[in-house]
Amino acid sequence: MTDPYRNPTRECDLVMKGGITSGIVYPQALLELAQEYRFRSIGGTSAGAIAAALAAAAEYGREPSDPKLPGGFERLRDLDEWLSTGRNLLNLFQPSRSTAALYRVLLALNEESTRSAEPSTMGVPTGRKWAGLLRRLLVLRKDAASFWIGGILGTALGLALAACVVRALVPHAGGVMALASLIIVATGGVLLGLLGAILASGFHLLRVATRNLPKNHFGLCTGRKDPEAPSTSDALTDWLSARINELAGLDPNGPPLTFGDLQRKGLSSRKEGEEKSIDLRMIATDLSHNQPYVLPFEKQLFLFKEEEMRRFFPGNVVDRMTTARSERISLERLDRVHFVPEAADLPVVFAARLSMSFPGLLSAVPLYTIRQSAYENRRVGDTVVLEDPEEDLHENLFSDGGIASNFPIHFFDRWLPGRPTFGINLTQMPEESFETELPVATDRGVTSRRLLRANYFSRVSGPSQVFQEDPEFVRSVYLPKANAPQRPEWVPIKNLAGFFGAIWSTAQNYRDRTQSMLPSYRDRIVSIRFSRGEGGLNLGMGAERIGSIRRKGQAAGRMLRNFTFDEHRWVRFLVLLDQLEAELFKLRERFAGPLPYEDLLVERVARGYPYHRSLAWRQEALARMDFLLRTVGQWGDRQSTWSASHPGWGDERFFEKDEPKPEGSLRVTPKV
Repeated sequence: MTDPYRNPTRECDLVMKGGITSGIVYPQALLELAQEYRFRSIGGTSAGAIAAALAAAAEYGREPSDPKLPGGFERLRDLDEWLSTGRNLLNLFQPSRSTAALYRVLLALNEESTRSAEPSTMGVPTGRKWAGLLRRLLVLRKDAASFWIGGILGTALGLALAACVVRALVPHAGGVMALASLIIVATGGVLLGLLGAILASGFHLLRVATRNLPKNHFGLCTGRKDPEAPSTSDALTDWLSARINELAGLDPNGPPLTFGDLQRKGLSSRKEGEEKSIDLRMIATDLSHNQPYVLPFEKQLFLFKEEEMRRFFPGNVVDRMTTARSERISLERLDRVHFVPEAADLPVVFAARLSMSFPGLLSAVPLYTIRQSAYENRRVGDTVVLEDPEEDLHENLFSDGGIASNFPIHFFDRWLPGRPTFGINLTQMPEESFETELPVATDRGVTSRRLLRANYFSRVSGPSQVFQEDPEFVRSVYLPKANAPQRPEWVPIKNLAGFFGAIWSTAQNYRDRTQSMLPSYRDRIVSIRFSRGEGGLNLGMGAERIGSIRRKGQAAGRMLRNFTFDEHRWVRFLVLLDQLEAELFKLRERFAGPLPYEDLLVERVARGYPYHRSLAWRQEALARMDFLLRTVGQWGDRQSTWSASHPGWGDERFFEKDEPKPEGSLRVTPKV
């Protein structure tokens, strides 16, 4: 059978959003895109980082040296089938022994909560709602030992108390009264038994959460199998490490695929200094520094303790990471402490695991930085000799990249792109917002069959005379046109939990979300909307829900395959030139304003200023600015000529007229 992934004719970049188990949407989307495009730059956060790592590995192994062997994307297709089978996805998340009781209870509570959100349970009688509450309380039996011990003690106490009360109140009862007394005693025993079970289990789980969870680096699972656990299957990190190597055509248990391998792929046909063959980027959040970092690290001095790192990664990964050195900092006196390698030697799975450290579920990964005082106190000549990890190092906990940027659509952005950078955005909507399943076909591909009611979307832009949409329904997989009206999703806030959840979601996503709504961004971002029971923390999803998610991924990939790049280039050109024109006019005005920069460059820059430049350099800079400002002046003259020859044009700049909305801005931002 012909491999449909061997000879794509185009290239693209891709950015994928985080979403825990929602990430199973990505393989189908990748398989669709891989038939049309080669992936040159791939990025993501959290579950999106896992998908990015798998996509990069599959791209690396797309064309194996032996044509008889399956390529990377053929292997990805098999991996997708495996993930969607049985409880394979759930089995990747294996709790540590010390946190297993809390994990089982939270998993069962989540499944019960998801079940209560099903359309079939909405509007149920009050009695059934109370039954649902009782089921949630009985979930505590997953903490078996504490639940049953508390239950037995509570039952014994309840029977004793009830018997004493009955005996005191009805000392010589017989017949019906005796039967009633027996019922009272039994009821008291059951109620106090249930209360005892709940209290004992709750107290034990609180102890696990406050003592064991922090000791496990604030996660239920480390990502590796607990040595004392009975499980025979690989946990997430070992499984991911082996699959990345397999997709790349490497030995699953051999040296891990590195960022350097990806960057050098096929470089024999490329010139020195040209862009990387496969550029992979991810984001992780350093909670100790309160900021995100892009992986692989660029010249940041992070360290790790070898013994500690083996709790989080398989041996072949840690062994590969112990080779990094620094010419200016000596670690010889520190026992098995190493620098985190730079990109050339950094395993891909290391970055993916850092990025997907969902708070509470997956343990944060500890890395270390050098204390500022150590640079002063441990200097020997030109070398800093570190001696004591407690005195010389700071522990930095790295958690999920989605805390800071869950959808880094700014990755790989260029003023004028040479290839499309697609984005796959994941959102979750209330179950009641979804309509019944209906077949839908559009000129932009086949969508998922479930539609959403339009009254769960807001209109924040004016009417569009050139873009018409169904007034009642919205597609659950949607790729808008560049001139589509803004229509943000609306989620009702009905209780305190919803209020605080909305605060967290807004703080986490507002930067990525507002950027995604800009023209020349939104037309290349396909949005996939899930119901409450799909993806997210729903680790135990059944085959039907997993199948629904996979179909949405396939629909998203098909839509992006039909993307019109020239249309996107046209919109990006208009957006860029509008901003450039505005900023150049402001530059001309301010350079010669009340505080002229000419005086600053020639006369006022003293040697004490940071980043000092010589007089010759400053004179050359002034000459170049003079050339630029004369060009801007000529641009302004053409504007005057154009306005005079086009009556009714008004005071609008040339590129400002009918500019794409909403308007953005050009500004300096960090490289994150």
